[in-house]
Amino acid sequence: MPYASLLSAGSNAQGQLGNGTTDDSHSFQRCSFFGCEPGTTPPGTTRILSVSGGANHTLALLEIGDAHQLRTELWGCGSGLKGQLGPACRPPALPSFSTTMFRPIILPLEQYGLAGYTYKKVCVAWETTYLVLTSPGTGDVLVSMGADDFGDLGIGGYSERSSEKEKPFHIISFDHIQVDGFSLRSDMVVIADIAAGQHHVLVQLRASLADKTAQSFLVGWGTSRHGQLGGVSSNNKRGQGQIFTSRPKLVRTADDVAGLALGTQHTVFLHQSMHISGIGSDRKGQLSGIESLSHVRCISCTWNGTYAIVNDNNGQWHVMSTGSNSHGQLGRTSPGAPGPVDFPEMVRAYNVKRIACGSEHVLSLLHAKSETEVWGWGWNEHGNLGLGTTEDVPTPVRICPREPGYNFNVADIWAGCGTSWLYATEY
Repeated sequence: MPYASLLSAGSNAQGQLGNGTTDDSHSFQRCSFFGCEPGTTPPGTTRILSVSGGANHTLALLEIGDAHQLRTELWGCGSGLKGQLGPACRPPALPSFSTTMFRPIILPLEQYGLAGYTYKKVCVAWETTYLVLTSPGTGDVLVSMGADDFGDLGIGGYSERSSEKEKPFHIISFDHIQVDGFSLRSDMVVIADIAAGQHHVLVQLRASLADKTAQSFLVGWGTSRHGQLGGVSSNNKRGQGQIFTSRPKLVRTADDVAGLALGTQHTVFLHQSMHISGIGSDRKGQLSGIESLSHVRCISCTWNGTYAIVNDNNGQWHVMSTGSNSHGQLGRTSPGAPGPVDFPEMVRAYNVKRIACGSEHVLSLLHAKSETEVWGWGWNEHGNLGLGTTEDVPTPVRICPREPGYNFNVADIWAGCGTSWLYATEY
């Protein structure tokens, strides 16, 4: 009988792989969920909607239930020292300040007027967590919890003695943002997307201004010296902008934006026209030539690189890469920026479903009829490619399945800071 598992590999100093240990894992191991049989997901799990990993913590959003009633649950593992896993995983509630298996993250939503809200999206920065909450008939709510090193929480900053520091989470407001003289009302905002780099965040939201029809906007906060939140030329090499902004600011209108991807110091937009553009630092070539790409299906970023799935005029797919190649993370030996990742000819008949970028490594999910394969390349110091080694991988290699005939169907992939994740059904 088939059963689904979440598997992880890579860096694990604070138990962020959720496999019951604090040892790095050089091959993929099944994750453990509190109160469940080892290696299994919680009873009734229909799918894992997303996995997002920071420096030393991981959050997973699970869909649980049946055809008659589905609910979303938030589970987390790793370090909760800064409050990034909520109050139950923060000292003194959890003296060890870390958990090596996934535990349900329970937040006191009712105490803050959020009774009846459910989790819609989860996104993680270095030591900060962002949750999008939704409820029928009202606007979405964005909350943050964890570290505030560069205004990461998006609440305007707080002092060490502030009562804000003791809150289990913080509600981020957009009421101060004005467009054409009209204010964005937080209670009328619908959040379509959110993406985070190490210390900067962008949110795509839709809101109506006065009697106008709904429009889409991008707002952001966090580090901004290199123009990754707009306002500084992408040709800037040393960084002359404001070091960071601690409250959401308007980055641009976004009716033409179909996707977001963030590195450490750069931001990339996928447009409805299937072209891409970027802002921020180009010191590592992470923005070089990206505007020349067309027929782009999706985008992703490592810390200092940009990646895009494109289809050429012949219907052939390519994964294009540009940026830092210090650990082989561009996945190619050919010069030029951007250039195609060197996939072997044997997988060209497959369809590439998506790519997932970690800090400096990349995973790709390929489909061929009823079969799936995962390929990867780049930085591998913590064994995060799951190959049983710690050597960097300069061109794509097959990660899963490792052996022919292994009945293992991967439904989704994610990558974090030296970590990799597979959601797979085994037969």
